Amino acid sequence: MRHLTLLAAALLASGAVQAQTAACLAPTGPQDGPVAIRDAKIVVYDTAMPGGGPQSRQTIVQLQACAAISGSAAVYALSYRPVLFSADGHLLQGGSLVSVLKVPADDAKGGPGHALINETFQVGYAIDRAKLPRSIMITALAAGTCVPAGTGCAPLPGDTAVRTVTVPLCVADGSVPPAAECPAAAK
Repeated sequence: MRHLTLLAAALLASGAVQAQTAACLAPTGPQDGPVAIRDAKIVVYDTAMPGGGPQSRQTIVQLQACAAISGSAAVYALSYRPVLFSADGHLLQGGSLVSVLKVPADDAKGGPGHALINETFQVGYAIDRAKLPRSIMITALAAGTCVPAGTGCAPLPGDTAVRTVTVPLCVADGSVPPAAECPAAAK
């Protein structure tokens, strides 16, 4: 039974990535500034703790979201760090800081660009599904024109606007919130 649960979670995660690719073409709005986070969702499952006994369980939360960058550049530099809180406001896990990710514009001539954000949070213990978050906080969110440096981009200038945003989440397994609350593009 456990193998079926893990297989189902893997299929949900892989299906979510495929569905998210099309959703990552979500446009930005005028209030979003140079970068916005869209179509955020999570896949949640429990697994055994590495090195723990058979009864030790932890919750794994996989985040997928779209970073939509506005502008007229051919290539952008994007920075962000997702942070996961429980529904009652307790810090569950801080994600990886992604700094100056190279993001090509959707059109080789320049214009808006989109990047898929993938992050896996290993909470370290099993959490009550009622405490699953309804939103994700993205800190250190910044984007600008990529200035080539080696195979990537140079750090963004010091005066680049850096924001923290909180965006709604849907839960891809449909447990909380109900699947009807997922954005149409994120299903």
